[in-house]
Amino acid sequence: MCQKIYYKKGEHGIIIVAYDGASTLIIPDNIKGIPVTEIAENAFSEENIKHTNHLEEITYSEQQYCFIEWQEDIKIEKTNALQKVILPNSIQKIGKSAFSYCSALTQIDLPKYIKIIPERCFSHCIALKEIKIPESVTDIQKYAFHDCIKLERIYLPNSISVLGDYVFYNNYCLYEIVLPENIFVGMGAFKNCKSLKKVMLQGNTAFLDVFADLEQEVEMHIINMPREQKGCTEAKLFFPDFEYEYMENYPARQFKQMNYGSGYLYHQCIHNSGIDFIRYDDLFSMAKREETKYIALEIAFNRLQYPYKLREKNEMEYMAFLKQNILFAVKSYLQEIEKLYFLSKLNGIFTSENIDNIIDIAIQQKNVQAISFLTDYKMKHFGINKKSFDL
Repeated sequence: MCQKIYYKKGEHGIIIVAYDGASTLIIPDNIKGIPVTEIAENAFSEENIKHTNHLEEITYSEQQYCFIEWQEDIKIEKTNALQKVILPNSIQKIGKSAFSYCSALTQIDLPKYIKIIPERCFSHCIALKEIKIPESVTDIQKYAFHDCIKLERIYLPNSISVLGDYVFYNNYCLYEIVLPENIFVGMGAFKNCKSLKKVMLQGNTAFLDVFADLEQEVEMHIINMPREQKGCTEAKLFFPDFEYEYMENYPARQFKQMNYGSGYLYHQCIHNSGIDFIRYDDLFSMAKREETKYIALEIAFNRLQYPYKLREKNEMEYMAFLKQNILFAVKSYLQEIEKLYFLSKLNGIFTSENIDNIIDIAIQQKNVQAISFLTDYKMKHFGINKKSFDL
């Protein structure tokens, strides 16, 4: 079977217009000695095209290409859905919707020198799970990854300055994202990203634009912040989820939004100009009443670990909560040994009165690493022999 690559000559080189072949496509860097520099709009889009159920995975050598100069009356009969694409570094431009509706696409290697991921480029690529954006890219345009419902990870370089409107709209599986400093984030960029739980921001960025459509629990990690009195340059904040409904006022024919949970007020601490840390910390008394113990623990732990602009009175409140719930905290963090190390460094958290109970938790869960650390801690700080145990 031969791969058919349809092309035309452009001002700066060869433009790939369409493709007909097996499920793996490797675009050459030149055709008849002329460099391949561009992918045309809709070149590989599978919108409204039906495929057979059998998806054959074949890698072709360059000798198996058929290069066909494009004519408007050419009819393309595709028999296999595209699964894998490798693009040469000679390509400098990709057209709008070039890969839209490629429903079986799971892997694509993008060229090193493109600057723009265009509008709807990968829209409706429902099998794509991860993609790495080249360091040269500065702009990801609107709807570029719309409805990529299985996309879990997207690796963004520091060169990115613009995320267009609805760029990740309906990416239900996107779990974590790292955004560079001073990035512009368009409207609805993360709308319906229901699984997005971790967001890392670098320095001054569009906080509110990122979080505008997020109602779920989210951990925000901000690095490269201006140094403050305690010498901190980063912060980690946990935001609880919230729910709302609209209540109708019949006489006035108006609707009023009713919000439930402390999460809504926590989200109100986010502004594009920065984070209101004072308001955030003062909400903790409400979070202890309205949220689960684990959520309150995450809020307190993160603020103590990264005490950016943390006032003394709030620090004391967070510490008091940890002391009251130390056994719950150990159970929650026993599999995250770095968190256990941090708890041990806090003054008055591990005591001679509670250390045996803490070790018992590690023994019950048969966590050898935690048992070793905790028994060493007990002997070092309280001068008591190691406790024997059976696994």
